[in-house]
Amino acid sequence: MRTAIPQTEWARDYSCTPMMNFYSIPVALLLLMPGACRNEAIKDDFCAADATAIASAIELFAIETGSIPTSSQGLDILVKHPVHPESGMRWKQIMTKLPVDSWGNPFRYVPDCNAHPQKFRIISLGQDGVPSADDRVFSFTVAEKPH
Repeated sequence: MRTAIPQTEWARDYSCTPMMNFYSIPVALLLLMPGACRNEAIKDDFCAADATAIASAIELFAIETGSIPTSSQGLDILVKHPVHPESGMRWKQIMTKLPVDSWGNPFRYVPDCNAHPQKFRIISLGQDGVPSADDRVFSFTVAEKPH
C-alpha cells in the first residue's frame, strides 16, 4: 500500500536545486542579451571550436610526420600534398578542407619554433578581417612523443 508523501517533503525534494539555478542564470542572461551581442558570442564559440579542430589536425600531422607544420608550409599542408616535399617527409592528408573563421576569413597559423618547437597559434582576424587588437588568438602546444 502506498503512503502519501507529505507536501513539505515533496516540495523540498523536487524544487529547483542550487545546480539548476547555477545553469539557469547564464541561460537567462544569454536570452536577455541583445541579438547582436548574442550572435557575436555564438560566433566566438564557433571560432574557438574551429581553431581547436585545426589544432587537432596539426597534432595528427605531428604524429604522422614527427613535427608541426613550418611557417612556410602553413595550414595548406594539412589539405594538399606539398609541391616540393622535404626529403624523407611522410605526408598524409589530415583535412579535406580548411575551415574559415565565423566571419569568412581564413585562419592564420603561426608556429613558435624559437621558444618551443611544438607550440603554435591559430589566429582569427575577426569581423574586420585585418590584423588588429580585436583578433582572436588561440595558443596550443602539441605534446611531445615519449622516447
